[in-house]
Order: sequence, then structure tokens, then C-alpha cells
Amino acid sequence: GIQTQMRNLLNTSVDSGGALTTLSQIGVSFGSDGTLSLDAAKLGTAIDTNFDGIAALFAKAGKTGDSLVSYSTSTNKTQPGSYAVSVSQLATRGSTLGSQAAELTIAAGVNDQLDLTLDGKVVSITLGAAAYASADALAAEIQSKLNGALAGSGSARVSHSGGVLSIASARYGSASQAAVTGGNGMASLLGALPVTSAGVDVAGTINGVAASGNGQTLTGAAGNASEGLALRIAGGTLGARGNVTFSEGYAHLIGQYLGTVLGDDGSLKTRTNGLDNSIKNLNQRQEQFQARLVQIEKRYRAQFSALDAMLSNMNLTSNFLTQQLANLPGSSQNR
Repeated sequence: GIQTQMRNLLNTSVDSGGALTTLSQIGVSFGSDGTLSLDAAKLGTAIDTNFDGIAALFAKAGKTGDSLVSYSTSTNKTQPGSYAVSVSQLATRGSTLGSQAAELTIAAGVNDQLDLTLDGKVVSITLGAAAYASADALAAEIQSKLNGALAGSGSARVSHSGGVLSIASARYGSASQAAVTGGNGMASLLGALPVTSAGVDVAGTINGVAASGNGQTLTGAAGNASEGLALRIAGGTLGARGNVTFSEGYAHLIGQYLGTVLGDDGSLKTRTNGLDNSIKNLNQRQEQFQARLVQIEKRYRAQFSALDAMLSNMNLTSNFLTQQLANLPGSSQNR
């Protein structure tokens, strides 16, 4: 029955990628009467010593051994297991890099304007005219003007190295773009030959199969056990990056089980439908029985009416015969 199935489900272990794999390890068990019981002291110890492990027992989780590889999300097609991760290309951001150190003196109408395309949005900024004390101060001015121009529709990062400015999109991947397209300040701020680079998506494999890359997110391929498993690759080296252990947790297992029980084809629905059909059949039989009773009553009433009429006729005949007999010669009434 359902109770037995739930007991078996909660007594199974989950591969959480850690030391905790069963509910009994945190003090949850079944009593002799089939109800769940809790050892509060055991649970308290588990919370104090391994809180993250408890979370992994109940929720979907992915555990990696690389600090720059982290679990993002999964789908209902992702199978629990341990999967090897390999990175062949790290995600980059679209950027423009100056070819020489920027001029620090900005004059109004001379070299104070830049036209840019950032992640598909075209913007134009005008810098404050001033003799900036350092490349840091100039970069901060450009950053401020870009933040205002983008107004929440994107963001960019302005930095410098040795006075050479770099303007980059804040996002990673092939949709990332940061191109300086013109303006009277382009040459003095970025030099004659600035280098514009498009962003690229992360690339690599999960479980030995080429995964799809979107920005820094690497996602398991369709048709593979790792399908839908999304990992964030924040940097690091190319090549093998260890394994990710994905577990669904008891909450998902219970939800999945209840879905099969309560679904249109679930056992509870089947039983409910069976009871509904039985009630419907009983109602039909009751209606048929009531209809038969009505017909029987009609028949008996008709028979009673016919018998009553027959008796009336017989009484009339009896009276008639009595009168006729009384009028016969020799009748005692005629003596």
C-alpha cells in the first residue's frame, strides 16, 4: 500500500555527495506503528556539525571539488550521479582595449565624447572637462557616465593597466559586447588602434559528452544522464575539473512519488475512480429498482381495479339471479 511504499522510500539512501545519506543519520525513523519519529538530540548534533549536509539530504544539490565550478540548477530529466567535468574554453566578456595610455586632460567639445555599443544598446557619453589627476580618476569618470547612460539596462566595467583603458561588458558570453564606435574622444582616450574583442561562451563536457555553453554556464546535453545539469564555470584552468555529484534529495523523491500517486494515472486516482464507479453503479441499480417498484405498483393497482370491477359485476349478477329466482313459479316468495 501507500504507507509501505512511503516507508521504503524514506528508508532508501540518497547520494548527497557528503557523509549524510539517510534520514536515520539525522534522527528520523519509523516507529513500530508506522508513524515517523524524531530523535531531537541526534538531529541537533547533525545541525551543529553538518548543516549543509542536512540541506543536501532534502533538496536538489550539486557538490564539486573545484571552488571555481559550482552547481546552478537542474531539470526533472537530470539523473542523480557523479559526472566528470572538463573545460575546453573559458567564458570571456566583450571588451575594447586601448592601444596606448589615455590622455588625462579632457576639453569640452574636443575629446570629451565617446559613442559605444554595450550588449546591443547604443549609448553616447560626455565626460566632464578637467585635467584628471590619474588614470584611476579618469576611469572612474567614464564608469560613472556609462552607469548613468545604461540606466539599469546593462552594465560595463572600466579599468586600466598602466594608463591604458579597458571597457568591458559586465556579462559573459557570446551576447556580451563592448565596442567603442566613435566620438571625438576615441583617439585620445583609447589610441589610434583600439582592440575590440567579442565575448565567448564557456565550452566543455559533462559526463564525457559535449555540453552547451551560455556565458559562464555549462549545461549537460540532451539525452545524457546529465541533461539539464547547469554548472557555473567562474574561471580556472582548461582540462579536467574534477567531478560534480548531483543528488535530488528526499523532498524531490517524495514530491515525485506523490505526483505518481496523485496524478491522473496514479494509484489514489485509480482507487477513487473505482469507488466513484461503484457508487455510480449502486445509484443506477437503485434507480432501476425504484423504476421496477413503480411498475409493480402500477400492475398491482391495475389488477386490484380489475378484481374490484369483477366483484362489482359478480354482485350485480348475484342480485339479478336472486330476483329472477324469486319470481319463478313455486318460489317460496310466491306461495
